[in-house]
Amino acid sequence: MGSKYPRVSIFGHRGSGATGVGCESTLTENSYLAIEDAVEVGLDGVEIDTWLTKDGEVIVLHGGGGDTGGIIKENVAHGVNSATQEAYRVQDCTHSELVQNDALLLKDAWINTQPDGPLAVTHFACVDKKEKVHMHHMYEECAQPFPAELNGKKVEEKFRRAPLLRELLHHFHGRIKFNVELKGTNPMLGPKVLEIAQAYPGTVAKISSFFWFPPGAESLVTDAERASSTSDPLMCPNGHIPHDLLEPIKSNALGIPLALLFDLTHKPLCPPHRMLECMRKYGAPWCHLYEGKWKENNPQKDAHRLKEVVDVVHAGGGKVMTWWGGHAADKRIDVETSIWAGVDEICPNNIRQAKDIVDAWCLCGPAALTEFKN
Repeated sequence: MGSKYPRVSIFGHRGSGATGVGCESTLTENSYLAIEDAVEVGLDGVEIDTWLTKDGEVIVLHGGGGDTGGIIKENVAHGVNSATQEAYRVQDCTHSELVQNDALLLKDAWINTQPDGPLAVTHFACVDKKEKVHMHHMYEECAQPFPAELNGKKVEEKFRRAPLLRELLHHFHGRIKFNVELKGTNPMLGPKVLEIAQAYPGTVAKISSFFWFPPGAESLVTDAERASSTSDPLMCPNGHIPHDLLEPIKSNALGIPLALLFDLTHKPLCPPHRMLECMRKYGAPWCHLYEGKWKENNPQKDAHRLKEVVDVVHAGGGKVMTWWGGHAADKRIDVETSIWAGVDEICPNNIRQAKDIVDAWCLCGPAALTEFKN
């Protein structure tokens, strides 16, 4: 007998959780073993980040901001060119160049580099902005690699390195689905992802990006100075967008759905009717919202604000996913709030906590929400 409470699907953030500064996940993000962990937990899918190298390879790596060319030194152990002392940028390098310089050996998860282990997560949450910046810098400079042995077993060398998308899809085809996020400024990334996905039908569940042009504001968002100076969430929900990565793949022949990501740094929240306008421009059924976007430190009011967004998007035929950021531990109450508000999907870092909550919700409904009280 099926549950009378709708099941919320779970896609692990960057595999089994982000592993940057302040995060509690222990398996390096966007790695084979992080995705294998998500398979073992029984998730519906994983979210991964992709960039296009200079020679047209799609590499899976979070990298720096979208307009930096993909600075990788926070993700890999050897992210600086020893000859030039410049940080490697994915879009400026060929894949073979990165391989030859051992620039794809993944860095160990931040929490594993901290002597205090899990206590470091609590410490990071409590320190001021200046100390947070210092901790980020220290991790960028850290060269501790993904371990060669885990739980007494040798780790295959290819599992310690940033993978190519085609390798991941081949390895996990039929075992788990992927939400492929497009990063960078090369508009050929999306078509290349489709080309790779075609060989593995049903494996790519959706393609998402922050890099799209809101209708009626195309000239505004491409102007860095004007886009950065406006705080109007109607016209500029994601700030400066140098290139549109979703336009080349809208209405794609494979029928892979698109998802619009809404930036976490721009306040206030983009109104849901505007979200729908943007989604319709791309024929995108999904909007992806940062879980803290609507929060104002009042759990009940915050929950109802999110529910209003979800209800409007649902009424317009769309779906909502909430995702957790890359520099903090997930709070149980936030996961419960998303489920209560009726989102269709969540993208958490703490995948075991999320799975336990969703499973309990399917069995018991609101009684399973132990921290959220409406």
